[in-house]
Amino acid sequence: MICCAALGAHAAKAGTARTLDPTFGSGGKEVVLQYQFGSVPFPNNATVKLQPDGRIVVAGPIFDTFGVVRFLPTGQLDSSFGVGGVMQNIISNQDISAPQDLAIQPDGKIVVVGGAESGDARQNFVALARLNLDGSLDTTFGTGGSVLTSPPPMFGAAVYVVLLQPDGKIVLGGTFGKEGERPPPSMAMVQRYNADGSLDASFGSGGIVLLQDGVIRALALQTDGKILVNIESLQPVLIERLLPDGTIDPSHTAGTIATTAHTGHGTLQPDGRFVLTNSVQDGPNGDTDLQTMRFTSDGAVDPSFASPVIDFGGSRGTVSTANAIALQADGKVLVGGVSFGAFGLERLNTDGTPDPGFGKSGGVTTAF
Repeated sequence: MICCAALGAHAAKAGTARTLDPTFGSGGKEVVLQYQFGSVPFPNNATVKLQPDGRIVVAGPIFDTFGVVRFLPTGQLDSSFGVGGVMQNIISNQDISAPQDLAIQPDGKIVVVGGAESGDARQNFVALARLNLDGSLDTTFGTGGSVLTSPPPMFGAAVYVVLLQPDGKIVLGGTFGKEGERPPPSMAMVQRYNADGSLDASFGSGGIVLLQDGVIRALALQTDGKILVNIESLQPVLIERLLPDGTIDPSHTAGTIATTAHTGHGTLQPDGRFVLTNSVQDGPNGDTDLQTMRFTSDGAVDPSFASPVIDFGGSRGTVSTANAIALQADGKVLVGGVSFGAFGLERLNTDGTPDPGFGKSGGVTTAF
């Protein structure tokens, strides 16, 4: 099932968004029942990106395959994309595949990344595909439009975030495990591909950089070509910086961020600080809530940020889950999530306090 909702753009700009946009879908909502996201051995939250023309691109596993759906700005399926607005079976010759993130190139082509594995789970791949504007596979990319990478001694590799460089190169962040070790250790991994889908041999070892234990779900590119990575591990947050060739930057001084990419829980600010949302148990109502925190570029908790607890459920015993986080141009933070059939959206001021001019005391909840 794919669910989308839109708040009124005029209200959002004015800082007073309280209602759904009636021009989108049915009363501001659109639910597509016929395309149910399958059950696969990968985190299966859909990822959403907005095209410059207002069309909405959604990637997620559809019946255990790579699936991409595009909606018109009004919320209806875009019939000019794929088959009736839907592309699936994008990664061929694999029994199970699931996208985790997508990015839209300046020319409008769509890069989708995730994982794939054979039905017997003996082969595991990092998977990429590039789609043309009409949803067809771009045959100039990889083999027939897709790439499968499983360099030894990799086991259980997964990617969660994609970042496009201005030169067309594609940076992926994720994790991997070493074959033959049970359970395989989870090590943070960065890969870089050329614009044609081949691994970039000038980056790391054959296009791959392995870091400490952890998972990468957020990346940022500085104007000097250096790459900031956020590693989720036993520590709350760790930010590492790589030189353009993939080696760790020993200086790790501040730089200007040109572009960022993230999935769900965290994002890097232009000043190098990192905003992260995670679940906290036994919140004010005895349930599972969300807490948004900010960290300095060296990984320390930023004491100037309020670190608020967000409860989208509103009643005792509910569970709130973070699915999206974004920075506005004015530095305010938007946190989106779900709780028992409802979408929630909270806006925070630059100091982390809830924005009273947004929704009800800084938040909006929409039931589906």
